[in-house]
Amino acid sequence: ERIGLENIEIEPFMDYGISWSNDYVSLHLLAPDYQPMVGYPLSHTPGTQGR
Repeated sequence: ERIGLENIEIEPFMDYGISWSNDYVSLHLLAPDYQPMVGYPLSHTPGTQGR
């Protein structure tokens, strides 16, 4: 409002109802050749459904 915006509302964003922790991450390239990879997960992002 102080910068001229109107009709401002606070809306929930991805409320999972649980906390998130990074206990373990494993990332590997399997094809065409095996190679371990470096990566770090982002909190509160959708999963890959095991793929």
